[in-house]
Amino acid sequence: MKFLLTFLLLFTFCSSPAKENLTTYKSITIGTSKTIVFVHGMYMTPKSWETWITFFKLKGFKVYAPAYPLHDLDPEILRKKYPNPELSKLTFAQVKEHYKQFILSLDEKPILIGHSMGGLVVQSLLNERIGSSAIALSPAPPKGVVSKLTAIKHGISFVASSWPVINPFVSDDSLIFLDEEHFIEKFANGLEYIEAKNSYQQFVVPESRRLPRSILTEQGEINFDKERGPLLLIAADEDHIIPNTLVQDNHKAYSGSAGLTDYIEYKGKGHLLHRQKGWENIANDCFTWIEANR
Repeated sequence: MKFLLTFLLLFTFCSSPAKENLTTYKSITIGTSKTIVFVHGMYMTPKSWETWITFFKLKGFKVYAPAYPLHDLDPEILRKKYPNPELSKLTFAQVKEHYKQFILSLDEKPILIGHSMGGLVVQSLLNERIGSSAIALSPAPPKGVVSKLTAIKHGISFVASSWPVINPFVSDDSLIFLDEEHFIEKFANGLEYIEAKNSYQQFVVPESRRLPRSILTEQGEINFDKERGPLLLIAADEDHIIPNTLVQDNHKAYSGSAGLTDYIEYKGKGHLLHRQKGWENIANDCFTWIEANR
């Protein structure tokens, strides 16, 4: 119950501080990097990026899509391991460190592309200059980033969509296993029903409850004033998990940031916009943005 109250207080009363865009930042660009690292979201594996991996390989990029710790097996195998007590220990900090060490092993600073919780991972890594740039699709917000407008407009639906995470009657030690109905209704809206059911079977895996809960701590903080490479935040206007106004709040938090921050919103798209029909247009927009900021 204590966790739920903390979550509700953060979502209802925390507001991103208003900033005047007075910062004159150095023009840090993407440079010549031709390497991309994809970061998947919660309940997923790198398989969720398969079409994007092919798309960017054909554009001449060297592409990597590492899995979160304990997410590196086929989804069917991971589901059969449920409940996995080791998975229950996984936190945001551990996921971020996992990607950080992988990225530091590469020959050049890569372009980071993340979805949902992966979107916050790439923001946090970019904040430490781990990566040349970042693109975050429907990203989980940094700690404390939420406006009163978002709380009023989406508070109830956001809590309903996030219930598997914030349910106060279950402990941090318990894993989250999304049921098919919740996934289809909240995550996969915008996909055809059969496609949504197939996506559940192909991609959804058990998840650590500590992972999303830990971003409400200092693990989820971003220093918006630090110099960094370009950042693109992408929102979907029919997203039930990360509503578009929450991504707008995220963008506003960077208003005085020492780095370029762009925002694009797509109409008629849900949370799985990178899997939804028309994903090629979004991927191509990302490619265009990368090339424009070299």
